[in-house]
Amino acid sequence: MTTAQTGDQHIYDPFTIQFSTVFCDAYGLWENTEKLFSKAWDDFWAIAPHTVYTPNQERIAFCRESFDKFQRDNGFVFLKELYNKKADPNFILALLIQYLWDKDVPENENDAPDLKGWKDRLNAFRLVRHTYETEKGADDQLVQQLRAKEETIDRLFIRPKDTRANKKHPPSDKENRVIFAVYQHVRQRTDTPQWQLLFDLLKSANAVRASSYDSPHTHLKPRIKSFEKDHPKEATFLKYNVLKETRPFWKARWETLPPLKPYADLT
Repeated sequence: MTTAQTGDQHIYDPFTIQFSTVFCDAYGLWENTEKLFSKAWDDFWAIAPHTVYTPNQERIAFCRESFDKFQRDNGFVFLKELYNKKADPNFILALLIQYLWDKDVPENENDAPDLKGWKDRLNAFRLVRHTYETEKGADDQLVQQLRAKEETIDRLFIRPKDTRANKKHPPSDKENRVIFAVYQHVRQRTDTPQWQLLFDLLKSANAVRASSYDSPHTHLKPRIKSFEKDHPKEATFLKYNVLKETRPFWKARWETLPPLKPYADLT
């Protein structure tokens, strides 16, 4: 059963806002209408880091450096080969620029600013409610209202997130999430995983740092399995919704959600 069939569109959105923003496509990257691999298309992507991260110069510089490395390491060559097999280069580049190459996205989702912000807000409500409850009792109207707020925050913004207990040496959730998303996209669009092309592309993007002599299949498959094990809700969701044809479904889900903002921006 997909999340659309659950009847509760809030509880089953497992992603933090930094990943979901790619699919919201606020910057028009995914739906870039320029002719693919034309000069205008190249120019569009060349300024994309500035479009997304202005005025934060550190984020622009980091993304620009990653983008330039991707070009030097033939990333656009591998991208065009995947396009010739029906993959969507706009989706893949949007995922790299808006998520993988964003230096402000933490390696592990437990450190995501929106998740930490909601946890901070939940703790603040609990502290205030405990103070009033000690003084006025559990049946007080304000105490009950605060408890309801706590339950809403937990149900909508904390419990659904597909977090896991930190391991002693946890893998990079950020990298594995990108590997899994691109893998699903390529596999479903081209009817095969395209292991060698996928490995070459992800290596150019700095999502994997294995030797070129490593077997693509034996290197990538454990990363994919690790992500499925650590984030089963995210993995299931991506299997159904990573294709461009299903983007209206993802976008519709996004638009049903309350605004997700870092805690510092909450009013």
